Amino acid sequence: MLSKNKSTKFIWSEMVFLSEWWNQASQNKKDDLKRLLDNKQLEITTGGWVMTDEGTAHYTAMLDQLIEGHQWLQQNLGIQPTAGWSVDPFGHSPTMAYLLKHSGINGMVIQRIHYSIKKHLAEQRSLEFFWRQGWASTDSTDIFCHMIPFLSYAIQHSCGPDPYVCCQYDFFKKQCYHGSQKVDVQSVDDNNIDSLGRQLWEQFQKKAELYRTDVILVPHGDDVRYATSLEWHNQLNNLEKLMTYINSRPDFQTEVRFGTLSDYFNEVAISKTRFPTLSGDFFTYADRGEDYWSGYYTTRPHYKHIIRRVQDLLRSLEILFTYCFADAIRKTNQTVIDSFTDKIGDLSYIRQQVALFQHHDAITGTSTSKVMKDYGKRLHSGYQKGILLLEKILSYLAKDENEPDVDEKISMTFNWTQPHKFIDQKVINLSRPKHDMV
Repeated sequence: MLSKNKSTKFIWSEMVFLSEWWNQASQNKKDDLKRLLDNKQLEITTGGWVMTDEGTAHYTAMLDQLIEGHQWLQQNLGIQPTAGWSVDPFGHSPTMAYLLKHSGINGMVIQRIHYSIKKHLAEQRSLEFFWRQGWASTDSTDIFCHMIPFLSYAIQHSCGPDPYVCCQYDFFKKQCYHGSQKVDVQSVDDNNIDSLGRQLWEQFQKKAELYRTDVILVPHGDDVRYATSLEWHNQLNNLEKLMTYINSRPDFQTEVRFGTLSDYFNEVAISKTRFPTLSGDFFTYADRGEDYWSGYYTTRPHYKHIIRRVQDLLRSLEILFTYCFADAIRKTNQTVIDSFTDKIGDLSYIRQQVALFQHHDAITGTSTSKVMKDYGKRLHSGYQKGILLLEKILSYLAKDENEPDVDEKISMTFNWTQPHKFIDQKVINLSRPKHDMV
């Protein structure tokens, strides 16, 4: 759809989903994707394996999933993201801002902030700021941050402060309400373009009052959208009519165009506007009233326990695997080198399952039971591969150089045989007594 509509632009954030598409795409499709990236119609934002949770994930896991995504991009597309998009985690941590800053991200967008903080920053026209680490005395850790001003990143909360107006511009969902009253979503035609165009322009003006520059960011999407050609057609056909109308009105003094996050950040930089500097975190999140999103800190504690254990196993494997591989190279043992080379894919698989579980609806436990079970199965699969790899590594380490023809066999039995069972026992079986092992 981007190839057919040259003025249209799109952003993609989570690499786990892009990798799934990439693995089954034809070479022509892969070439199309690269061309769209080159002409800046498509932009990869953040580039993490997932859009990580920032409240219950360990900081090393947040970093590892970012590395996994960035390495995938380098290996397959040869690109490095420069803009961050994190609109769904339930609260935001300066730790993530720090990691993004040092991974090459120049500007970032966040969303789920306590509504009273948003209100205060909006009154100060400080919804855009430089986010600084609390311990920093200079601007060395600053990263430019744009805060989405309203309740959600969805279409009905994006064009301006009035959702019953903005929801009219979702030309696919067809569900728009003003209170309990249903508002019909109409396709744009000659009879209603003046009314719809003026209302949209008025929402833009209201939104612009909250920011310091003369450019605003208006996301147009939601969860699981743009999945069909029909939706693409309906959205683009109507939006382009509205954009043409607004741009043709000299009294509006407004230009509307499609853009990526980098396009937006570039326009902000051109304005040479001065922005405030903030430090601190954005927890605990509340979207309305007393609805504080703190339950997920302890929801489904078994999964939170298990991911720490598997993350610990992964780190041990990475250290031991590297040592054994280097030792085999030093000894010029080609058989062992080839054997360990064959297992690099298993190590990557385990790392990707751990990275996947950092998703803001996985480690948080906020997915449905069905989805959580699927997360658990994937994590369990990675764990089982990890145990097999650890057995191989320990067998290599236990091998007696004085008896090179004797194979050491080590098997490890953990009782986490199913995703919903706890890990609480460990048994190591040796093929023969080994009194000098540590």
